[in-house]
Amino acid sequence: VVRQLRRATTPAATAELAEEARVAVGADIGLALSNFPYGDSALGPPGEIHVAIVGLPGAGTVSFPFTGHPEILQPRAVKQALNFLRLQLTRQTSRPDAPLGN
Repeated sequence: VVRQLRRATTPAATAELAEEARVAVGADIGLALSNFPYGDSALGPPGEIHVAIVGLPGAGTVSFPFTGHPEILQPRAVKQALNFLRLQLTRQTSRPDAPLGN
C-alpha cells in the first residue's frame, strides 16, 4: 500500500509517516520516504531524502543526498530505501546489536 499521509520533509516527520503507514495497514514494519526535494542543484547544495523504518529494534531514519539526473531520482530513492530495509532485516537476523545502517 502506497499513500501519502502528509507532507514529510524532515527525518522526524518521515518517521511519523512510517508509523502511521504501519498502523494503517496493520503491518509489523513501516517504511517511508520523505518528499523529494525538487530544485535546481546548480543553484545550491543538493537536498536530502529521508528514509524511516519503524517496528524493528534499533531501526530509525537515515538521509541520503538527492542528486542525479531527474529521470532516475525517484527510482534511485526507492532502491536506496529498500536497500536500507534489507540491511536492517539482515542485521536483525545476524547481528542485532550492530549500529544503524551497517
